[in-house]
Amino acid sequence: MPRQNIHDLPDDELYDDDRPRKKKKKWRDPVDVAGDKAASYGIGVVMLLIGIAFWVGFYFTTTAPSKLFNLLAAGGAAMILSGIGLFIHPLNDAEMKEFQNNPNPIAVFRIMPVFWKVWLLVILAAMIAAFAFVAMVTVRVGR
Repeated sequence: MPRQNIHDLPDDELYDDDRPRKKKKKWRDPVDVAGDKAASYGIGVVMLLIGIAFWVGFYFTTTAPSKLFNLLAAGGAAMILSGIGLFIHPLNDAEMKEFQNNPNPIAVFRIMPVFWKVWLLVILAAMIAAFAFVAMVTVRVGR
């Protein structure tokens, strides 16, 4: 008997609906979740403080190379938004370790949840906007 193509079989023979399917549930230990959130919140606070310090430095710096203005504005925006993101959607322990230890940004981006993929794009847009803002408001003085 020749092999039958899957498209030649009736639907009843393709699907075995008699077996109940098991739903996979993600079980997390409540202690681990609380510890993961505490680490994310701690790093989020540090990032917020550094971002605020960058913006304060940008505001009070009157004369400096333009690269410093760009670093302070764009870096401050990135740090503040990263800190806010860690408060909105804290990373679990595995994601946090991968983010801190993996030097390949594509691999890190691949394992991040959907929120963080979108949030990282928002951070990138904010950094570009900060560069544009700095280019419009800073006065370049010739030497």
